[in-house]
Amino acid sequence: MAEDLRIEPEVGSDVSSQNPDNIQFFKIATLSGTGSGYLNGLKRGDVIVAVDGRLNRHNFSDLLTGIRVRKDEETLITYIRNGVLFSVFVTGYLGVEVEQATPETINEFRKIIDREGLIGTGGCRPYSVYINKENRCEIRDNTPSILALVCPPLWMLSQRYMEGVVGCIMVYIVCAVINFWLFILVYCAFSYSVWKEQKKFIDLFLLRMGYRPYMRLAGYSEEYLQLSLLKDRIEIDFMYPSPEARDYKKLNTPKSEDDNNYLL
Repeated sequence: MAEDLRIEPEVGSDVSSQNPDNIQFFKIATLSGTGSGYLNGLKRGDVIVAVDGRLNRHNFSDLLTGIRVRKDEETLITYIRNGVLFSVFVTGYLGVEVEQATPETINEFRKIIDREGLIGTGGCRPYSVYINKENRCEIRDNTPSILALVCPPLWMLSQRYMEGVVGCIMVYIVCAVINFWLFILVYCAFSYSVWKEQKKFIDLFLLRMGYRPYMRLAGYSEEYLQLSLLKDRIEIDFMYPSPEARDYKKLNTPKSEDDNNYLL
């Protein structure tokens, strides 16, 4: 397994004098396809600015070590893409090579951070973002839910997957008609598999509906993420937009459709 790149300040540069707070931001230069950075949606050009809700003051080697030693515990990484703050949970091998941001870039991005504000780990949940060819976007909460174990059809309903709800109920009815114990066996087995692999089931649901994975994000709510996504890509539409997202899109949508940059 390739080692992540350790970045050192350029010889002769006096970073501390220009950056008295010792804040260090890192621009992603390349990503490994097996690293948690790539798998969670980080891209080349993203600038890592904060860890667990705090501005980063570690060199890149210490940052990687801090993520690795946590093993299965998730670390909240905040980054800036196209002038917009995003956050995502990562674990283990990050798999990125970076360039250290200049003091001028740090000062510029701190203005964005002061304006937008950083989110912390408390109350923050993981989400998956999906998009189709018409730029219709769906956001799904990846927090493990006990509802998936107790009643899979209700969990599918909470994920807005009506086709799955109908199919699941029909299978239950057929099994119950054939044999009561067959129904119990199928119900328990399916409930356990859905509970253990909730994220994979969500990916499968959305794939069948014509959606592709777009980003992995962390945030306080779906409404919070809708605004962030619109600031990055105003052409995105949501099936259930929040009032704030609807107002933002109305105010910022280009007058001419020729100005739109389509995602796919």
